Amino acid sequence: MNSRRRFFNSILLLALSLLFVLPLPVLAEDSTLLDSVRNLIRNRYVDPVSEEILNLPTIEEIIDQLGDPYTVFMSPSDASSFTGSIEGTFSGIGIYLDIVSQGVLVTGIIEGSPAEEKGLKAGDIIIQAGGTSLAGLSAAEATALIKGPEGTAVDLIVLRDTATFSLTVTRRTITVPSSTAEMKDGGIGYIDINTFASNTGTLFGDELEQLRAQNPSAYVIDLRNNGGGYVSVAQDIAGYLVPYKDSDNNSINDNLVIQTESRVGLLTYPAVKHDLIIDKPSIFITNNSTASASEILAGAARDYSNSFFVGSRTYGKGCMQEMWGFTEGESSLGSLKLTVARFTTPLGQVIHKVGLPPDLLIEETDPLLAARLLLSASVNDADKTGLVKLEIGNHTFAVDCSQASEAEYWPVYAEILDRLGEGRIMRGQAGGWEAVNSQEIADRWQLYYPAYRLINSLMDIEPAHKFTVRFSRAVSRQTVNEETIELVDSATGERIPLKFEFLNDTDLQVTPTLQTSLQTAGTYWLLVHPAVCDQNNKTLQSGAICTATVK
Repeated sequence: MNSRRRFFNSILLLALSLLFVLPLPVLAEDSTLLDSVRNLIRNRYVDPVSEEILNLPTIEEIIDQLGDPYTVFMSPSDASSFTGSIEGTFSGIGIYLDIVSQGVLVTGIIEGSPAEEKGLKAGDIIIQAGGTSLAGLSAAEATALIKGPEGTAVDLIVLRDTATFSLTVTRRTITVPSSTAEMKDGGIGYIDINTFASNTGTLFGDELEQLRAQNPSAYVIDLRNNGGGYVSVAQDIAGYLVPYKDSDNNSINDNLVIQTESRVGLLTYPAVKHDLIIDKPSIFITNNSTASASEILAGAARDYSNSFFVGSRTYGKGCMQEMWGFTEGESSLGSLKLTVARFTTPLGQVIHKVGLPPDLLIEETDPLLAARLLLSASVNDADKTGLVKLEIGNHTFAVDCSQASEAEYWPVYAEILDRLGEGRIMRGQAGGWEAVNSQEIADRWQLYYPAYRLINSLMDIEPAHKFTVRFSRAVSRQTVNEETIELVDSATGERIPLKFEFLNDTDLQVTPTLQTSLQTAGTYWLLVHPAVCDQNNKTLQSGAICTATVK
C-alpha cells in the first residue's frame, strides 16, 4: 500500500455528513412535497425557523434562507449518489489522490480501474481535467472535475517527471472497501478508515482481530479525508477504543461517544460494547477533511483512551443530519437531508466550526511517516544510544535515529524537530538521556547521527567541490562505496550520487557527479559510516561527519 494517505475521487464532496437514514414517507393525498418539507423543517430543524421563511414559495428558497450548507434537497439521482458515496461506491476514474500546488497528485491506483487501464501511475500529477487547470484548487473543486457519471469521459493532461501527456479516461462505477488494514514495519497495526459505511464497524472489528493475531506493538488509525457516514458506525468502532465501567456486575457503558443538542433536548449516544479493546499505544491521523462521524470517533478516543493525534486540525462539522425520502406511488420525488442536532465530544468539547487540533501538527510532510517514526523505539530501552526522546504534551516518544536518517523519513523528522524546539528533545546515551541545546538543534546532525563525531566544517565551498577524506591507516578499497560513504542534503535527506578516487592507500577523493552539482547556499553532510574497513578488515571505531555549506 502506498505510504501516502489515499482517498477516492468522488467521496469528498458528498460524504461530509453524519446521517440517520430514515424510511421513505409516502405523501398523503392532501399534502404536497412542499408542505411535507415545510413540516419537517418546522418540527425537526436544529433551530426554530420563522414562519416567514417557511412560507416562502419553493423548497429551494426555504433552504437557501436557512444558510446551512448541510441541509439540502436532493434529486433521486443525487440522493442515490450520496448514499452510494458513503458505502464506497462511486463513479470516477479510480485513483487515490492528494492535492499539490500543480494540481492532483496520484498517490495510488485502484486495481482494475479505468485509470489503471489507461496507464496512470502513482506519482503522476493531473494538471488539467476537462480543459480546466487544477492548480490551486481545493480537493472538493478538483475532484468535482475528475469524477462524473458512469460512461462519460474526461480529458486529462498529466505531468510525469518532467514530461506532460494527454489521455482520455471513461468513468465507471467503482466500489472500494470502507476500511483496510495491514501490518507496517516495526510491528505497527495500521487501519485506514475511508468512510463510515453500513459495514465499516464489522469490517473494522475483523481487521482488528487479524492484526491482533500478529501481536502489534502499537496501532495507527488513519482518518484523513474521511468525511463521515452513519452515527451508529461511529458508536460501533468507538467501542473498540472506549473502556467500559461496570456497575453492580452489569455491563453498563457509562462512557459516551457524543452528546447532542436538538429541538427535543439533550441526547447521549453510548459506544457499542466489544470484548476486544485496543490496549496498545495508538496514534490517530487527521487532516482538515476529517469530518463529522470521523470527528465523533476522534473526540471519543481523545477524551477516553489518551490516544495521540498527528496531522492537522479536523474539518469542524459538529452537526448531525437526518435524511428523508419522498415518494408518490412508486416514483421517488427526491430526498431531504436536514440538520437536526449539534454534537460535542463526550467531555463537552465543541467541534462545530472549530474542529479538533492535533497533538503534533504535521502539514508539510506525510503524517503517516511521522506516526511510524514516533513508534519506532521504546522510551524504556535500557541502552538509549542512537535514540532521541521527544516530549509532546503529556506524551513521550523515542525515535530510532537510524530510521529517522533514512531518506524516506528524513523530511518528516526535520518537521517534527522544528515543531518541538529546545526543551522537549533529549539525546540518548548508554546510561540515560541528555538534554539537547539550541545550537545542537540548529546544527541538527547530532539528532540524526548521535554516535558520530564531527571531523570538519567547511564554509563557502564551490558547487563542484571535491572532498578529500584522510584515514589514519590504509583502507580496504572494496568497502568504499555509496552505502558506506554518503553525501546528504541536510534539508531533504537526498543522497547525492558520488564517484570515488583513491589518491593513495589513506587518502580518498569524493566528488559529486556532474549531473548533481551542489546547490547554492545548500548545506550538505559528508558521512563516513563505520562499515568502512582497513586492510586488516577492522571497521572504524565510530562514524564521522563533515558539514559543508555551499557559497
